[in-house]
Amino acid sequence: LMAIDDVSVVITDPKGEIHEKTKRMMYKKGYKIAHLNLYNPQKSIRYNLLQSCSSIEEVRKLSESILGDDEWGKLSQTLLQAFLFRAYERGESLSDVVDALAVSPTDLYELELDYFTDTNDQAKLAFKQFAKTAGGEAFVSSVFATIQSRMKVFEFDNIRQISQNANFDIGYLREH
Repeated sequence: LMAIDDVSVVITDPKGEIHEKTKRMMYKKGYKIAHLNLYNPQKSIRYNLLQSCSSIEEVRKLSESILGDDEWGKLSQTLLQAFLFRAYERGESLSDVVDALAVSPTDLYELELDYFTDTNDQAKLAFKQFAKTAGGEAFVSSVFATIQSRMKVFEFDNIRQISQNANFDIGYLREH
């Protein structure tokens, strides 16, 4: 790393040792450094994965990435999309989605009233699609459990801090 010059670099450094040893030298060489520090969020860039989406289609793809393509992941897609579309419109993060899912009712009528009456058309449509396929409260509870288990990482305090707002744009990597 110390020998490179005039080339773009992305480094995976889970312990932060490379960053600590090379950051001053890299700055002197003119490199711009964006450091994602999961252990110390106060010294990390901030990145809101949901708000980095530039369209509803990207939010939909984010949902697919979170849930995967197994049977329960597919069955859970429309409900997660409804919550993601709602949060996207409100400028929230994935941690906010986890919080909303944790306190939301499993009764479809209450869920619609509490979360999807005063929201964007995409969120309403996704919720209505989910409601059509939801057989009963046990199914809805299973879908909630699937979504919450796959989004568990967004409950951790360090991830919450890093993802609540953004001072880093992924397009920055392309530009620099």
